Order: sequence, then C-alpha cells, then structure tokens
Amino acid sequence: MKMKLFVIGIPLMLLSLTTLWAQPPNFSRAVLSRNQSAPPAFLALSHYPALRFVDSLKTTAAKRERSAGKALLFSAALPGAGQFYNKSFLKGLAFAGIEIGAWAVNAIYTRRGNKKTAEFEQYARGHWSEDRYWESLAQHCNCGGDNRRQCAKDCERQFSHFLPDTRNQTYYENIGKYDQFNAGWDDSKSGLAFQRDSERRELYTRIRKTANDQFRQASYGASVVLINHVLSMVEAAYSTRRFNRTQAKATMGMEIQKYDRELAPALSLRMSW
Repeated sequence: MKMKLFVIGIPLMLLSLTTLWAQPPNFSRAVLSRNQSAPPAFLALSHYPALRFVDSLKTTAAKRERSAGKALLFSAALPGAGQFYNKSFLKGLAFAGIEIGAWAVNAIYTRRGNKKTAEFEQYARGHWSEDRYWESLAQHCNCGGDNRRQCAKDCERQFSHFLPDTRNQTYYENIGKYDQFNAGWDDSKSGLAFQRDSERRELYTRIRKTANDQFRQASYGASVVLINHVLSMVEAAYSTRRFNRTQAKATMGMEIQKYDRELAPALSLRMSW
C-alpha cells in the first residue's frame, strides 16, 4: 500500500533559502503549451542543482526489528515467552496454558503411579516368600542334602528368568509376571513352580498394571511438554522473521507534479507496508 503526501509550494521556498544561486525553471503556460505530454528538455532536473539535491534526500525509515534469536531463547526457557516478546498475547497464553496443563498431568499421574507402586510392593512383602520359592525350585530340580538353597540357585540359571538379590523393579516384575515364581505366593494351591494357581498373584498383577498405566499417562504429559517447547520456539522465530519482513517503509524525495496545468516541484512522502 502506498500513500503520497504532497506539499505544494513549500519545497520551492526551502530551495530558494538554501541554494541562492539556483534559479527556478520556467513553468509558464506558454512553455507548457508547446508539449503538454512531457516537459521540455531544459526542464530536466540535472539543469537545476537545487532540485537534484533535494531529490537525493530519499531515505528509509528506521525499522524497529525484533530478534528471532531472542524470541527462540525465550520460548525455549518458557513456552509462550517468545510470543509475548512478539506481542502475540493470545498465542503466548495458549502455549503457556499447554505447558502448565502438561506439567500438571505429569505430576498428577506420577503421584498416582508412586502410590500404586507402594501398594503392590507392600502387598508382595506380605504375601510372597523367597523361602517358598527356593524350596519349590529345589524340589523341581531334585536338589537334596543340606545345601538345597545353593542347589536351587544353581538350577535357576538354566531358566529364562531369575530372582534378583535386591528388591528392585525386576524383582517385583518377575514374581507376578512369570509362572516360575508361582510357588512363592502364600495361597498357591499346588505350592509348585511353573504353575498358575494363585489368586493373590493375579490381584498383585492387576495392581502393578494400574501403576504402570499411571506412569504411562505421566510420560504423555512429559512428551507434550517437549513438543510444546519445540513448537513455541519455531513459531516465535518464524513470527519474528515475518514481522521484520513486513515492516513499514517510508521514502521522501522531490518530484515534479502538474498542478493547474503547470509543473511545480513537490515534496513526496511514500509509505509502504
């Protein structure tokens, strides 16, 4: 979009004050009647230094550019901050709201998962016994003598799964997931390994699955946090660059305009955006 602002007469007065030696051209009707389609050759601006001087004052208005790097870093630290820097307040609120919501989801489901984890660990300590497990494994492997426990541990190496020495994540997973550890549950009907006849084991497995589901939901919140950071950074940098490209520009110079069938110098101001 362009807009022209012409100030008629004022440039001529300024020229006469600043350049005393320059003489204004003859813009009489007699001269114009010779060729109304174009001014005579002697009316060229090159013959009038004062006009040529003013015409060289064309300039571009200083742009208040924004820094794409700053916008990106602001959004990397806090999604929405880069949008606020760009004065896109609705976008900033949207990214900030998503960030808060995602962290809330992560915190809520992590707390629920920890609560369920404590529940199934306590349940296992009350109803699953390592002694019963090793005894059933010794019986399964035909271990005899006084060193049945060591014999059972040696025999365990031929199986796909083992019982860790400490009660870690693998420990609590194995005792409920695999039939090999069935005999350790105090309500096992057979008391044998590689069976599935314990109702408490089934209940324990469901509690543990609930805990895992809670942690999975928490991980979704963490994933949204990461994606929200990346999108906010990209959007902030892109919007900044687009803003800098579309800044308004202004130019000022001297033009010859026809006014009331005569040519007259005029100060021209153009704005584009």
